[in-house]
Amino acid sequence: MKLPREIHQAIQKYQIKKDDIVITIVGTIGQVGLLRDELEVCDVSDNAARIHVTDPNILPEFLLYILDSEYVKTQTERFSVGSLQYKLSMQSCRNIEIYIPFDGESYDTKEQEQILNEVHQLLEEAHSERRKGLELIKQSRAVVAQKLGIMIPDAKSGVDIFEQSLTDDLEMRLDALFNNPLRKSLLNSLKKNPHNTLGNLTKKPVTGRLIPADFYKLIDLEQVDESIGQIVNVKEVSKLGSEKVLLASNTLLISKMQPEKGKVAIIPNEYDGAVGSSEFIPLALDSADVTLEYLWSILRSDYVLMQWAYALTGSSRMRIGQKELDETIIPLPSPKIQSEIVDAVNERVSAGRLALKKADQLQRSARKVFSEKVFFNN
Repeated sequence: MKLPREIHQAIQKYQIKKDDIVITIVGTIGQVGLLRDELEVCDVSDNAARIHVTDPNILPEFLLYILDSEYVKTQTERFSVGSLQYKLSMQSCRNIEIYIPFDGESYDTKEQEQILNEVHQLLEEAHSERRKGLELIKQSRAVVAQKLGIMIPDAKSGVDIFEQSLTDDLEMRLDALFNNPLRKSLLNSLKKNPHNTLGNLTKKPVTGRLIPADFYKLIDLEQVDESIGQIVNVKEVSKLGSEKVLLASNTLLISKMQPEKGKVAIIPNEYDGAVGSSEFIPLALDSADVTLEYLWSILRSDYVLMQWAYALTGSSRMRIGQKELDETIIPLPSPKIQSEIVDAVNERVSAGRLALKKADQLQRSARKVFSEKVFFNN
C-alpha cells in the first residue's frame, strides 16, 4: 500500500524499521509479526502497535515467539475490551508480562540463541511439509487441463491493455480482466470441447424453512479451507444476526467472494441443516452427465478458476454473480475420463492434506518446545 508523502510525515510513530515487531490491537487481538528486512520507508496501520527492542541483549525474534506464546495470548485476551470489536489499549500492551532468560547480570543471548535453534529446526521441517502440501494441491488443480489436453491462458497477462478490447460483442463492463483479450481466447478454446454450463448442470437445492432454535451450526467463509476444498469445522451460535442460507447435504457450496481462490466444498451429511453465510451460493446436481465429485474437481481446477478470475466485479472485495456462475463452462469428457480426473484430484488433495496436517503438527511442536524451554526449564 502507498501513502501520500504528507501523511507519511505526519505519522512518525507508526513507522517501523528492521527488527521491529508489530502486534494487532483491534479486532483479532495479539497477532504478531517481525519485520526482518531493511525497508527505506514502512508505515504500520493503527490497528497494530509497534514494539521496538532497545536492549541489545534481547533478540527480536525471541521476543516475537514470547509474544506469540499462550502465556502472552492469555494476557492479551484478558486485557482486551469492547463489545462489537475488541481493542487492546497501548497501556495494556505495556503491561504485558514477558520472560527473557537472565544470567544474573544481563539477558542471556546465548540461551536465547540455543532455544531459537531448536525451534528453527522444527519450523524448517514444517515449512518444507507445507510447501510440499501446497505443491500437491496446485498439481490437483492442473489435473483437468492435463487430462483434457487444454492450454489455459494466463489471466494476468495483458491486463493493462484492456481498453483496446472493448468490442461490440462484449458487454460494456469496466472490469479489466473481463475485457482482457485473453478472456475471449480462453472461452473460445474451452468451447471447442464437449461442454455444458454450470447453470444447466445444477439447480438451487430444495431445503426446508429455517426453524428457530437455541443454537445453530454456522458455516462461515473461514470454515471452508480453500486449499483442500473442504469444510473444516462449524461454529455453534445462538443468534444468526444477519441473513443466512439453509444448507443441505450432498450439495456444493461456492463462495461468491474471491471464488477464483477455490473456496468450493461438498456439504457432508453431518452438516445437513446447517446454515451458511450469505456469501455462499449452494448448488444441487441436476444432471446425469456429471457426478458431484467430478463437478467439485472441475470447479477447483485452473479450467474454471481462470474463468471466474475474468468474471469478478467490485473493487476491494471482489465477487462473482449468479449469472456469471451459471455461465461457467464445464467440460464433459467420457465417464471414464471423468472418473480418472476425480481419482487423480482426490489422490493429490489427500496427499496434500496429510502434508499440511504434518506441517501444522510440527508448528505446534515448535511452539511447545519453545514454551517448555522458556517457561518450564527455569
